[in-house]
Amino acid sequence: MNELITGGADDIVSLADLVAAHHAVERHHIRVAYAAARLAAQGEWAVEGWLSAAPWLAHHLGLTRLEANRLLREGRFLHRYDVAREAVLAGTLSRAQLAVLRLAVTTDTAEVFLEHQQWLVPVLAPLDIVNTARAVNEWRERAEAVSSGAAPTVRDNEWAMSKLADGSSVGRFAFDAAITEAIERALQTAHTWDGPGDTRTPGTRQADAVSNVFTFFNKNSDSNGTPRHRPHLDLHQEVSALGEFGPVVTDAGRILPAWAADLNLCDCVVHRAIRAESVLLDYGRATRSVPNILFKALAARDGGCRAPGCTRKKAWCDAHHIVWWRKHGDTKLDNLILLCAHHHRLIHRDGWEVRLEADGTAVFTLPDGRTLSSSPRGHPRQRAA
Repeated sequence: MNELITGGADDIVSLADLVAAHHAVERHHIRVAYAAARLAAQGEWAVEGWLSAAPWLAHHLGLTRLEANRLLREGRFLHRYDVAREAVLAGTLSRAQLAVLRLAVTTDTAEVFLEHQQWLVPVLAPLDIVNTARAVNEWRERAEAVSSGAAPTVRDNEWAMSKLADGSSVGRFAFDAAITEAIERALQTAHTWDGPGDTRTPGTRQADAVSNVFTFFNKNSDSNGTPRHRPHLDLHQEVSALGEFGPVVTDAGRILPAWAADLNLCDCVVHRAIRAESVLLDYGRATRSVPNILFKALAARDGGCRAPGCTRKKAWCDAHHIVWWRKHGDTKLDNLILLCAHHHRLIHRDGWEVRLEADGTAVFTLPDGRTLSSSPRGHPRQRAA
């Protein structure tokens, strides 16, 4: 730790070094605050003739009175609440999170926090500072109700989401404990990990898990078994360019980005609208890009997601055209593989490539040139002699 604190800035050459140095500084500050509160309690400042500990510390440490008072308050908080102290020393709770928590622990809520720190601190540890503040404010409201003997305020469940111009979305939510428990269990089930090479952040993995939950529900909300509740897409074509597909529009009227359109076109219900200028010449009958009987054969062969290391079962998977449907890839067994929603997005959005060998082996080429392979997990039917 001393090397990280006393070394030159050139010693920090990577993000990991920077994180380690930051944690070392935070732990060092916590020890200083803890020691300052302990020494102040011993009363040496009075022996030297100071009226209180704060100006004594300000004088000897070269601090302002405000900084000295803040250091003492932090140290006294750490003396009383050992769970918070150990979390900061372990690097699982930041000083910024500690400051948010300390402001919420008032005279009215101090005794409640003494009882609640065992479970509240671990809940706060993985949160960013914004969500820490929200969680702490929620706890403070309930703690104040407990200390006053009043019934805690129960917030209504809320979900607010706005779509942006590029089709993405932002939003916020607030759920009660029962829904939160259901969400956590669903995300645990839907969570994926691609092994040591998985470079996604925890937040990205959580977002992918949310996508998996929604995708699974959309495909399986009406019945059990093999998922076949596919998106409906309109393909708008000009009569002068029948060989090329124009923009892809959902049945809600939203134009999809190219990669998202290709992802959905792998396995969807397609309506083809042919126009000449403003005249609608034909709105073709809905067709299925992968018929049910073919999908069942595909599911029997692959058994689940074919991405190497992925254990997603077939109910979570889409039929992916190896030569993409938009690029006139054939809808036949040797041009199809099963992919879960996460790996299907990687193929269409992030530039992964895949080919299918004659023996059913799927070979994936990653954007960095590495290749990974997987074998079929199912048991394809044998042809009759």
